[in-house]
Amino acid sequence: TSDFPTSSSSHPPSTPPTPPTTPTPTPPPTPTPAPTSPPTAGITPFGPAFVLAPTTVVRWSGADAGTGVASYDVRYQVTGAQGQVGAWVQPSTWQQTTRTAATSPTLLPGRTTCFQVRARDGAGNTSSWSVSRCVARPLDDPALTAAGRWSRVSGSALYGGSSLRSTSLGATATLSSAQVRRVGVVATTCPTCGTLGLYVGSQLIGKLSLASPTTGHRRVLALPPFARRTGAVTVRVLSSGRLVSVDGLLLSSV
Repeated sequence: TSDFPTSSSSHPPSTPPTPPTTPTPTPPPTPTPAPTSPPTAGITPFGPAFVLAPTTVVRWSGADAGTGVASYDVRYQVTGAQGQVGAWVQPSTWQQTTRTAATSPTLLPGRTTCFQVRARDGAGNTSSWSVSRCVARPLDDPALTAAGRWSRVSGSALYGGSSLRSTSLGATATLSSAQVRRVGVVATTCPTCGTLGLYVGSQLIGKLSLASPTTGHRRVLALPPFARRTGAVTVRVLSSGRLVSVDGLLLSSV
């Protein structure tokens, strides 16, 4: 036997190393689908349906709930007094524009000009053309055929620089042919002014009194819209001994 004591020691079994944890990959974000609904757009209604100036301002707007409105296209169409409808015109500077207003093309006397707009969003969706908004410029009095006792006077305060004047009951001023759904006159009003009637063919559309507390020139007086009619448009003096002064004839087919 050994003279030295023996000692026995015990060691715990070794633990295998823990394998490294593989991180779970983060999925890529789901892309937001591009909007498919087109924007909306419209022409701002004109205040007066008839304007005396050769141009007016056309305004439009649009909305899009997705990427927003990126640009607009604007077009116009001219309709003549006899109802002849022109082609749509798209000025190059009014296409893919970011503007929301522009000066109109020259408005021709006796014609109605209608405007439409469409909008395009940031995703390329394009709206349909909007509802038309229209404005008309009066026909000047030299275009009318006068019958009965009239006189023509000139003056810078008058529309087109001249006016037909009468105090004679039954005197008429006529445009031989038109297709209209609205008529009226540009006239002088005054305390002693008389009354006129507007006819399409033989049908009396309505009467207009030119009496007013004070004298006013270039007054735009329009009757309410009616069902479209075709025929001669006549201004008839319905009073006697009272001034009827007509600078122009309002015509609109829309």
